[in-house]
Amino acid sequence: MSTDIIFLIVGNQRLGTGHIYRSIIYRKELTVLGFKCTTYYLPGDDLVKKIYEQYNMSAEQLDYLNSNIIKDSYSNVYILDILDTSKEFVCMLKEKNKVISFEDLGPGSEQADLVINALYKQKEIKANHYFGHNYVELREEFDNIFYKVKRKVKNVLITFGGTDPTNSTLLVVSSIYDYCISNSININIVNGPGYQYLNSLDSFPKINIRCNIDNMAKTMAQNDIAFCSAGRTIYELASIGVPSIVVTHNERENNHLFATQEYGFFNLGLSKFLEKKRVLKTYIKLVEDYQLRMHISNIMLENNLKEGKKRVLKLILKVINEK
Repeated sequence: MSTDIIFLIVGNQRLGTGHIYRSIIYRKELTVLGFKCTTYYLPGDDLVKKIYEQYNMSAEQLDYLNSNIIKDSYSNVYILDILDTSKEFVCMLKEKNKVISFEDLGPGSEQADLVINALYKQKEIKANHYFGHNYVELREEFDNIFYKVKRKVKNVLITFGGTDPTNSTLLVVSSIYDYCISNSININIVNGPGYQYLNSLDSFPKINIRCNIDNMAKTMAQNDIAFCSAGRTIYELASIGVPSIVVTHNERENNHLFATQEYGFFNLGLSKFLEKKRVLKTYIKLVEDYQLRMHISNIMLENNLKEGKKRVLKLILKVINEK
């Protein structure tokens, strides 16, 4: 009997789109290897279907937490990208299937066959649990591109994920706009498909706004400094060496271990507590210190992030092939 791979994922205005894009990355890889893959998303998470369609892929709406389709399935491999899981749900799946879970700090993670937590620090060694940046996945567009630090900053990138639920974009733009205009620095904003605050930027006529771009790696490499949240974007920026300032959306993001000075990031913490003058001060410090930007870029590039997808895929295939 052939093994089907079933992705259960979340993706919405509050939780962002990182889970969606990760499922697309691994579904593509597993499909190429000959596996039949299906993706289910919860009612209300229509952003999943929208993004999947952009990649010419299908996803089906299903209340998978309560569905008999899920309860009655057997001999499949479930890949969960739904954040923290319950023990009851994972045990139900494991009665007749195998379970792999991403970014799962819930009690259900103890029951899974494999857990990948690239964003979080390992508090204790657990069998089949893999933590840290060695297990982050990057899209193919990041494989062969790097940023070269320039003496003069000409472009700044502001990108806060697929939804930017706290509208950190507005916070940053309003903090640095006057300085950038006075110093001939282009402000380049990349919004995701779930960003709902475009009208809030109407007061800043000299900004460049793009949405759903085809090649994010190329766009990142064209900018000298970036502002972002603490999701998957930090790994993308670090993989090509763009000096970056992090503003987090929520407390969970504050626990993401990679968005720290140790790995080359200025982390300003939660947006709701952040003052504009601190944003501007940190930004000016980076703009005016070429040697600091060089040092930060070098720190970022010391991490071999571009091999993470291969590492994770190898672990997934090991679970699939175990009898």
